[in-house]
Amino acid sequence: MSTAINRLLNMNKRMEYTPLHKLEQNKKYRVQKFEHYITSIGKQVLVVQVEDKNVFLPDRFGALFGKKEVREFNNSRQQIFLIYKGLRDMEKERKYHDISFEVGPDAAEIKTFDSGLSN
Repeated sequence: MSTAINRLLNMNKRMEYTPLHKLEQNKKYRVQKFEHYITSIGKQVLVVQVEDKNVFLPDRFGALFGKKEVREFNNSRQQIFLIYKGLRDMEKERKYHDISFEVGPDAAEIKTFDSGLSN
């Protein structure tokens, strides 16, 4: 390999990854859209991921942009609010802008990713 290519490869290895890089690398769980619902089973936040799988967040997460009340949740519903409006963690009193998720058997598990937004 040429010296220039080796230098580029070494630069990439030393590169510091920002939260944005982490999101770009983990598109499978990248949150694109979410909507706040009040359903018959209580308050829910619906997350629609890139692969269009619906994931419900724990109750402690509320939508910063307000909530939409519906009597029954329809799983095929496609009307979702704007992208990246932010979520608030009621338990830790933090706001999140971009969140990455691991999908668990019951609901989404929050990974340790914080956009750095203050409350």
